[in-house]
Amino acid sequence: MTDIGREWAERARKAQEAINELGAGPVAGRPARYTPPLESGEQALRLPEVAAIYAKARGSSRPGAMTELNLALLLAALHDGGVTLGAYDGRKALWLAGWEPELCAAVAGWIGRAHAAGREDDGDG
Repeated sequence: MTDIGREWAERARKAQEAINELGAGPVAGRPARYTPPLESGEQALRLPEVAAIYAKARGSSRPGAMTELNLALLLAALHDGGVTLGAYDGRKALWLAGWEPELCAAVAGWIGRAHAAGREDDGDG
């Protein structure tokens, strides 16, 4: 395994730990694919996933806690969608996780809804 591969594997492990700390389900007990289309930032702030990330990050003294939680949300959506990440993909997911939870929840929702729509088109959903 390359150094980049080891680094990404370690980040993915930490993100999984963050998911586990938040409780059952990818973040708040519901898969990201059920995140509705968002009409405003205020609506995004009211999502259980976003509220859970902010609450957990506020309660943590560790630097980077919010990024890890955002990454956990994104990785859960990608995993549920059957997406495999390469090293470059992983670095971009980590970059995206550095933004606010509302943005990460919107992207996770897009991934989940696209996956669900694809399953419906294939007759699986």
